[in-house]
Formats: sequence, C-alpha cells, structure tokens
Amino acid sequence: MFKNLQMLNKERQAETEVDSEQMPIAGSSAQMPQNPMLVAGLVGKSVSFDFDKTLSRLDVQEYAKELIAKGVDVWIVTSRYDELHKHRYPNNPTLNDLWEVADLVGIPRHKVRFTCMESKALYLLYTNIIWHLDDDIVELRDMQYQKCKTVGINVGSSNWKKKCNRLLFPKETIIKDFSNKAIWEYACRTILKDISQTFLSKSNQNKADKSSDKDVFQAVGETIKNFPIPEYRGLS
Repeated sequence: MFKNLQMLNKERQAETEVDSEQMPIAGSSAQMPQNPMLVAGLVGKSVSFDFDKTLSRLDVQEYAKELIAKGVDVWIVTSRYDELHKHRYPNNPTLNDLWEVADLVGIPRHKVRFTCMESKALYLLYTNIIWHLDDDIVELRDMQYQKCKTVGINVGSSNWKKKCNRLLFPKETIIKDFSNKAIWEYACRTILKDISQTFLSKSNQNKADKSSDKDVFQAVGETIKNFPIPEYRGLS
C-alpha cells in the first residue's frame, strides 16, 4: 500500500516525464496498457464472444483487442465441437481458423470453450460472464428464457458495441473528458481512494493491538484521502 503512495509522490517530484499508461493499479500487479481510467474499473470483469459470424469479424476482433488491452477477461464460447469431436462439424472439420483468430486477438487457448452444439445459456448459467456477444438469435433467446445472469447481445444489431460498453462501464466511472490529463487524474484519485479505505476500514482498525494504533490508522487514512494528485507531465 505504501509502495503505491510513495510511487505517486515520487512521480510528482521526478524530473523525468511520467508515462501515465504504465502506472500500476492499486491492489493489482497488472499494468495499465492503454486507458488507466477504464482499466481501474475493468480488471477482473469477464465477457465472452461467439466465434462464427461474431469474433470471425474484423470489427469484433478489434473490439476484443481493446477490451483485453484494458484488462477485461475475454473468453470465446462457441457451439463448435471440441478437438475430440471436431470431425463432426461438417462445415469445417478443423479448428485452425478459430485458433488463428484467438492467437491474433490475444485470447489464451484455455479460455476457448466449446459447447459441442449444446445450449450456451446452460453453459453460461452459473458463470460470472457479464455479457456474451453472438449472432445466433436462438441462443440469445434461450439465455433470456433460462434467466441467465449473463446478458446476451446480438452482434447483428447496429449498436451492439454501445450495449456492451454500457454493461462494462458503470455510469459513475465514465467522464466526458477522455484527455490523458483527465485519465491520469482519475487513476490517481482511484488509487488514493483504495489505499485510504484500507486504513479507514473499521475491520482493519479493529485488528490493531492498541487504541493508539487505531488512531494512527485513522490519521494515515485521512492523510492519504486528502493527498494531492500528482501533476500530470504528459506522455514521453
């Protein structure tokens, strides 16, 4: 925790310019590869893409790449047969095209799941996948019928990307100013808030051996909470 605070203070005083896109997220070893404002709220969130007529599309591939770069956990959930049964898929008895796209987009192969022509709704029913993007109307309707927590989104709709983003980006984390300075300031506020809440947490304070230690926790938490945001110095 102190390491993150020291880093922020050091960046404010450093003579060299700071690359805000490489600043680590509080509580995580992940790096902010592109947009730290969005990454701060996206790391750990999971979504899935159908492959045929969905992730096989170039525009969808680019979108998946953007999400991965921001820290979203991206999966492929396809109705295709797996390696043991792929010969049963008459249109394409191999999976070479799927693996090629998965590698290109940056989706690890262990995050590619095959339902072997079984219902995707049942497969996703007890997962933490936020949304599943697909072109199959039957599958999407089945997800509604099964009351699947995962929201099915039709890639055939003109605003499919907007629907996906609405579910990923809570309103309170979206700002109109997407300048690098605004992103930097938001990321700093998020880190300071996370660190201060750790010290201000009653459960953590109750772990202190002495009442004086609790006072220290409270004082440190308040100090960090009001710590000035390091000045943005631009990208190198």
